[in-house]
Amino acid sequence: MEKKDIILGILLITIIGIAGGLGFVLLTWQPKPSETSIYKTGLPDDFTTAPTTASFMLNNQTHSNISITLGDLLDFVEIYESSEEGEYETSIGTATIIDPITNVPITGVRILDVLEAYYTYFAGEINFGGLAFSTTGQGLVNKILNKGISEEVIIGIAANKQWLADSPYGSLWGDFCIIGENMPEQIFQLEEVNVVSNWTLDVYVDGILELSLEPYELIDIPESYSFTYSYDRSDDWNLNRKYWGINMSTICDWVGLNDTVNFTLKAHAADGWAAPHLKKRGLTFTEVYHGIEWNSTYWGYVNETETNPDGVPLPDEYEDLPISIVYALQVLGEYDGESNATNPIWSTRKICGYSHGPFVCVIPGTARSNLVKYIYKIEITTL
Repeated sequence: MEKKDIILGILLITIIGIAGGLGFVLLTWQPKPSETSIYKTGLPDDFTTAPTTASFMLNNQTHSNISITLGDLLDFVEIYESSEEGEYETSIGTATIIDPITNVPITGVRILDVLEAYYTYFAGEINFGGLAFSTTGQGLVNKILNKGISEEVIIGIAANKQWLADSPYGSLWGDFCIIGENMPEQIFQLEEVNVVSNWTLDVYVDGILELSLEPYELIDIPESYSFTYSYDRSDDWNLNRKYWGINMSTICDWVGLNDTVNFTLKAHAADGWAAPHLKKRGLTFTEVYHGIEWNSTYWGYVNETETNPDGVPLPDEYEDLPISIVYALQVLGEYDGESNATNPIWSTRKICGYSHGPFVCVIPGTARSNLVKYIYKIEITTL
């Protein structure tokens, strides 16, 4: 995997609020339990002993009062634990955090997995009654929370091999808590998770905000379409993906531009990257409306060799593909030229969600490592 893929695989979340609302109790100190055995995981071995009817509410931007029970979460966890690596079934992963006060392991489910499992793909600000998180990265990013990263934020469900409510902490912690590494406080007796706002895509023309789009405004429009973006590599994963999105030129139309207005365009990602990639010039109005000429400034090269260190340019049929902002994708059995491994085929399309941000900018002719995720702003400058 390219280094940039790894960087872009990290979802950035910022703690932007202070707890103080209803629906939970904040505690910064707890007495240590009397038991002496401390386990490496907090999750009990026998799921049948769980208080499966315990629940909290999820309110997102389209539905309210979604009741999520512990039994529901454990069903998703069992799918996750039984899945082979590379499978893409809907599931919820777990993580364990050693509570710094009690020194016992608290195991829970990853918040973002829970949101995706309940069709909440585009949360911008998430509020747990008073403590707020922003997943857009549009503010000061000082918290990194995702699978495999050293810092986690989870919905705790168990403590030291006991269900949370059955543990020595149960009377204070309740059935669910919010706990994170290096968080100054924890939230106990969790009752609600509220999605206050969705991630937006802001379009600026000459520094003026002309349009602010929510993800569903791009998904639920007639102009949405699909296309396949693919190429072969002999030294790494090839690319064979179907994307769903909207032509960048349509967005330009919406802010009053057309193919006679001379402008340049860049799409900015929340983690600091931009498309076009790195220091390349912005896309011209001709490229946005009529496509990128094959083997141009933007055309990527793959399959490098000692005799051909630059590799070969990507296929010229990319000339016919549009510059797009996409919101869903489907992996179609990608092949690794080094390991001979093949990605399993996804049976249905996948909303980009938290692993990509809701918007990805696809520029034909760019190598996979230069696709830019987490797009939150399009900046257009007229000339």
